[in-house]
Amino acid sequence: MEALGTVSVDFMSGLLNQLANAGSHGPQIDEGGLNFMLSVVQGVKPKDQLEAMLAAQMAAIHLATMTFADPHHLRFAQPRALGMKVSDEFTVPLCRGHHRQLHQTGNEAGWWENLRIDALAIAKDLWKLTRTKDGRVDPQIQSTTINPSETTAKN
Repeated sequence: MEALGTVSVDFMSGLLNQLANAGSHGPQIDEGGLNFMLSVVQGVKPKDQLEAMLAAQMAAIHLATMTFADPHHLRFAQPRALGMKVSDEFTVPLCRGHHRQLHQTGNEAGWWENLRIDALAIAKDLWKLTRTKDGRVDPQIQSTTINPSETTAKN
């Protein structure tokens, strides 16, 4: 219970049930997902119940994002060799349904334009947020949030 920042059995039980529900696919509990989320909360070392809830939210959102978001390489972003995908620099996250829809369209740039989304600007922002000055992946990046008002993307 100390790892969850509490001495309350009721709080611990409630938080475990919520995490189990967040990591489940249907009626079956995903034990691996639940253990991952608990390890994230434990790694935060919450000092109280509020910090435990915030850490649990962070873990659940991360799990959902990594489970349900697909990386999409912007094919129109740069010329590519036969059979080669574009650079990871031109990658944005998409939910599976929109990713499938985008691959079915014949005009990728037009698909983004119809949604009034500047995908290149978002990819650029994500790339900059996750790289060190020499271009390597920054190992200190734990979680990144982009403020839509600060991106160069159209709204």
